[in-house]
Order: sequence, then structure tokens, then C-alpha cells
Amino acid sequence: MKLLKKDVEKSYLLIIGLVSIVLLIGYYSYALFTIATEEHKTISIITGTLTPQLQIDGNVGNTISINASETQEHTVTVTNIHH
Repeated sequence: MKLLKKDVEKSYLLIIGLVSIVLLIGYYSYALFTIATEEHKTISIITGTLTPQLQIDGNVGNTISINASETQEHTVTVTNIHH
């Protein structure tokens, strides 16, 4: 009976070890696959000089003055003037 019990314990350990190895191999192969597909889908964009233009409430500028106790709402639009 003791011999049978030891064989069952060894079988469980072997099965758990094999399942762990299969899971690790699956994890790493999926990780490598996602890295490879991400690099494949990456594109390179080369641009000229980018000159941003900032508009605050329709007025061209880059500053807002707000008092410490005041709450204000502003619409900020950033556009690019490509040269």
C-alpha cells in the first residue's frame, strides 16, 4: 500500500511539473509573438518642422492669467502650421 501511495505522489508531481512547463512555454511563446507582431506593425513617420499655434478662446496666444480665488473655463485649440 505504501508503494502504491508513493507512485501516486510521484505521478502527481510529474503531472504538475509537466503542466507547469507547458504553461511557461505557452506564456513565453505568446509574449514573443506579440512583440514580433507589434514591431511588424510599427511605422516610421518623418515630418518637417512642426510649428504649433495655440488659440485660447479664439485668440492666438500662449498665456492665461487667472486670479488665485477665481474659476474660469477656457477653450484651448492647438493646431500645427506645417512648413
